[in-house]
Amino acid sequence: MEHQPNVRALLELSGYTDTTVESRMLDIVKHSPDPETALRHILKGISIESEVLLHKWRKHIFQTWSLTHAKAPKQLNIPLTSKEVAFSPVLVEVHTLIQELRESSADIHEDTKSHFLQTSEEARIARELPLFGQDPLHVRRVCALLEELQLVRPHKGKVRVVESRYREFTALSLPSQYYLLWHVDMYHLDWEGYFHEWGSHLVLFQQYLPMVWEMLSQIQSGEEVSVDALTARIVQSFRFMWQQELLVGLYEQSVLQGMVEMWLIDKICARYGFITGESERMFTWTRVATVMVGLERTAKLPCSTDVL
Repeated sequence: MEHQPNVRALLELSGYTDTTVESRMLDIVKHSPDPETALRHILKGISIESEVLLHKWRKHIFQTWSLTHAKAPKQLNIPLTSKEVAFSPVLVEVHTLIQELRESSADIHEDTKSHFLQTSEEARIARELPLFGQDPLHVRRVCALLEELQLVRPHKGKVRVVESRYREFTALSLPSQYYLLWHVDMYHLDWEGYFHEWGSHLVLFQQYLPMVWEMLSQIQSGEEVSVDALTARIVQSFRFMWQQELLVGLYEQSVLQGMVEMWLIDKICARYGFITGESERMFTWTRVATVMVGLERTAKLPCSTDVL
């Protein structure tokens, strides 16, 4: 097979001389749910200190995984394992809402350009499914993700799941599913519609996301962070822009920190598994956060939703 010379070269560069490991490597790749899981299992017995060499291993294993999983749709090369993202609230929300829409005959909104589900349906789902926290706008946002990915469509006044698209979506590795949802959420949705009280402030916040990624990139995986200190620093960085474009008054300035906490910490970081911790005012930054912020900060992934 073509992959064998590449494996031998990588093994030599990594100072590993046991060539009999090649077949075991291929077996690991075949039975791994995603390329990163395969990489981690393979590298358990190989010490790699060079980032360049690690990148070569990741690229090779990603290509090999794609070849040995030919029936799977095109994957995104996300350096996360399925285990790391499997229980991210956003993934649970999306698949739960899909199942709900499959089982119920939900009405669409009269003006689908405004939002997809009938307002009463959003309220019902928010009330009946605890993971949405009694928040109809939370349901609206998740449904907008489904709509943007063309996983749902209107049919005779009702919402219908596009089963062929959903099958392709679920055939993706969990890290690929996760990144697609993240990308659509951050760059394709207009946040103003999901936070009415401070919508105009969120518009500006969303426009300057690269600045947010730059600030968050300074946090290390496993580091404990104060919610108050982080949100205060972000508000301080954005204050001038808010004042210039939105004529922010003194009262609004005093409550912007609460807005940043509710949106960035609760509705992004917590939902995407960026933070853990039992304390309300302190959290621990996860490896998932470090990887995702790094990818956004360095723009290593394409702006695309055409994987499906």
